[in-house]
Amino acid sequence: MRVLLGTGVLLGAVLTAGCSAHAATSGSHSSASTPSSSTSTSSSASPTTAATGVAAGSVRRDDAQQGAAFTTPSGNITCWLERAKTDDGDPEAGCSIDARSWSAPPSDCQLAYGGLIAVTGDEAARFLCIGDIPSCFVPTLDQPNACHGPSGLWWHRTGDPTRGTGQSAVAVLSYGTSVRIGPVECTSASSGVSCENHDTGRGFTLSRERYTLTPAT
Repeated sequence: MRVLLGTGVLLGAVLTAGCSAHAATSGSHSSASTPSSSTSTSSSASPTTAATGVAAGSVRRDDAQQGAAFTTPSGNITCWLERAKTDDGDPEAGCSIDARSWSAPPSDCQLAYGGLIAVTGDEAARFLCIGDIPSCFVPTLDQPNACHGPSGLWWHRTGDPTRGTGQSAVAVLSYGTSVRIGPVECTSASSGVSCENHDTGRGFTLSRERYTLTPAT
């Protein structure tokens, strides 16, 4: 299991040993008393522009890379992508959220659970049950994505925003901008983060107010 760690949140992913994952029912869930529709759409708010002058809304893609990690400008959500997991070779994208007004579906998980969602291979997006928490997948500038070496921040360009100071600053993906490796892509927006495996149509959206697990189309 991998876990990303940044600005007060677990950013993580799951090691293959000592943990298990539990699928949740597909649909959209929010903190409101009335359940929301099973279809969720992103906000149409205008995207920001990266400090480099590169217009937000671009897709930063490199299929030769093994992994990537980023945090949102608010620092509340941090995500990772992998072209091929080391244990089974499946592509994966996942996110961890810090502050949220909703609860994850019930689970018999005895470990950390509720704030981490991933979509792996051809499986449906699911909440992860976390065991040990290594910190090698931290998207900081001084040790970028140590799980995959310094290539983890290949998408982050000089002048792009960061959170924090110095080499301990965390790499930020501007709102309206996406990172993609192979079939998996995550997009940062002011309304939350969405990740999808384009080969299967499965994915999820995640925000402070709600989450949505998207089934295959």
